[in-house]
Amino acid sequence: MLGGIITTDAVEASEGSVARRRAHAFLDFLLNHWHQLALALAGLIGFLTAFLNDDSPDWWTPAMFWSYLVLGISGGLGGLLRKPTYAEQAATITRLENDLGEQTALFRGMLDSLMTGLLYELDLYNTQTRISGYIRSGDSYVLLARISKNSAYEKPGRPTYPIGQGLLDDVWNKGTCQRAFPARYDYYLTHMINKFGYDKKTVEAFTMKARSMGGVRAYDDTTRTPVAAIVIEHEDRTTINDALMTRIEDAAAWRTLKTYLTTSTELFPDIRAARSKGF
Repeated sequence: MLGGIITTDAVEASEGSVARRRAHAFLDFLLNHWHQLALALAGLIGFLTAFLNDDSPDWWTPAMFWSYLVLGISGGLGGLLRKPTYAEQAATITRLENDLGEQTALFRGMLDSLMTGLLYELDLYNTQTRISGYIRSGDSYVLLARISKNSAYEKPGRPTYPIGQGLLDDVWNKGTCQRAFPARYDYYLTHMINKFGYDKKTVEAFTMKARSMGGVRAYDDTTRTPVAAIVIEHEDRTTINDALMTRIEDAAAWRTLKTYLTTSTELFPDIRAARSKGF
């Protein structure tokens, strides 16, 4: 039931947010760049006049002349009058940064709720489990959100995660992946260094040294390209197994979460920018 309720809210919030941003950007463009449109039209009229003057009717030349003159003068004056002051530029930057923070908060809040819902459906919302969402940006993966009942596990670790390393990379490329790791810490440390190429310092700095992990990928149904990945980790090496992976893929909460991720890809660049600014 939780999945069904959140699905409608999540999709509507995402679509409404994107539509509002597009309308706001279009109005900003008209208000701040109408003079450029006027100059462009003046240039087009001048081009048409030069090439069509010989075959044009009597009214053509004076009409084009006056149109060219009016558009050219208004566009030029508009450019001078609309040149933003330093205070206007600073206000615009502040507004855009505030909008960015609001978009990020909305996205992260919805994503946190959906990821928590998935843990509840799997009976894994406890202090031994955490769930994380990632996207790919350039030559690395970026953390979108992380949820755990254990506050120590919920803390973000590295700002980015390298491509070609760890379970996350396999999830991104294969669609699903599940692994178990040695229970003894010295065996675990050796395994992470020798098997996956981590250095000792990186492994020791992991905020959670999970003994079992599993992940699933969300992809665009049209282009069949990956858009995000979800990874669940647990302290016990037997908890995340093949049976649990089947439950994840069949879960209503996962279908809801996947829908939200695939309909929110236009926000991902803003999320990356917001994280760099500390939002």
